Amino acid sequence: MNNAVMTLPKKLQEFIVQPNLNTPFLVVDLERVLENYCVLTSNLPAAKCFYSVKSNPSPQVLKTLLAKGSHFEAASLGEIELCLSVGVHAKNIHFGNTIKSVSSIKKSVGYGIQSFTFDCEEELLKLHELAPGAAVICRIVTTGEGATWGLCNKFGCSVSQASDLLAQAHSLGMGKLGVSFHVGSQQKSPLAWQSALLNTKTIVDELSSNNVQIDTINLGGGFPASGYLNDKNRPISYDIAHYGREISGYINQIFGPEHKYNFMCEPGRFLLSEAGCIKTEVILATHKTINQQQQKWLYLDVGKFNGLYEGTDIKHPVYIAHNLLDELIDTTLAGPSCDSDDMLTFENDLHKLPKTLKTGDHIAFMSTGAYSNSYLSIGFNGIPPLTEYYI
Repeated sequence: MNNAVMTLPKKLQEFIVQPNLNTPFLVVDLERVLENYCVLTSNLPAAKCFYSVKSNPSPQVLKTLLAKGSHFEAASLGEIELCLSVGVHAKNIHFGNTIKSVSSIKKSVGYGIQSFTFDCEEELLKLHELAPGAAVICRIVTTGEGATWGLCNKFGCSVSQASDLLAQAHSLGMGKLGVSFHVGSQQKSPLAWQSALLNTKTIVDELSSNNVQIDTINLGGGFPASGYLNDKNRPISYDIAHYGREISGYINQIFGPEHKYNFMCEPGRFLLSEAGCIKTEVILATHKTINQQQQKWLYLDVGKFNGLYEGTDIKHPVYIAHNLLDELIDTTLAGPSCDSDDMLTFENDLHKLPKTLKTGDHIAFMSTGAYSNSYLSIGFNGIPPLTEYYI
């Protein structure tokens, strides 16, 4: 199977063929979001779900997950305010960014937020001053091995630093203490959680020997979304039930089946990605000579700055409602802006698309429900934000 003839779910197919819907637009199937939520939570029952708001902050998604009982992980004051505006109770919001301004902490405390992540002494002291008695969770660094995005440079401290910081938090009279980690976004191996949990156990044991108790262990995000393409233009599939069983097994093996720790997790991409697609129009179809070879180029009305920021990090399947039997050729895809970085194709990994695609034709990028609207630039080159529909 190649990426030009992927099958888009019927519900999304029927929506994108409607006339008079200007492109580009994102459409998300909320029923699919709920299905993914149920799959994850039923297979990882030990961990309370805190939806990672940054993956798709639309009120419709937040309301849908709220009705199902989800909690929420916010990375900014703005995300906290968005959650509160749709009816999320402050006690069910965790401020998960390790980097918070003084004003953000003050305002979030004023809203009733009492759960924060930190990874250094300076941030802990800010929280002690501005949110005395709040629950604090110390984030430890991971290798990021096995993930598409490792997330291992900007955040997290060492195991020994975390032990010292949490002991300090205890002496300062902070509230419930916790350890968190993130094994990297789009993590391909459940074993990454085992390694991080073993490091967490080292911290727990050291603190316990000094009569300091850990309450919460945050498994972070990283649960992979299926549907992206590999280098052979085949969709990659992950069994989240397998991930849930493996991680649950690691928890029991490392902490014992009778443990009393409160586990949480922060899924985002897994819940949203496959639930959405972006429809776009070909605004210019042409050929270029690259390395002395003719190559088909399609310029689209969506690109890295207005909906597909991750377009050169991951490869989205393409759905085309016509031309399915045409000859497929290597095709370069690019966005509409006047910026040479606005590319949607790997240099040496071109899309295979119908030869006859022309200006005015439409295609749809699949698996775009996460990190499409949240990465939008506002007004770059005067290009308006992506239109969004939730069905």
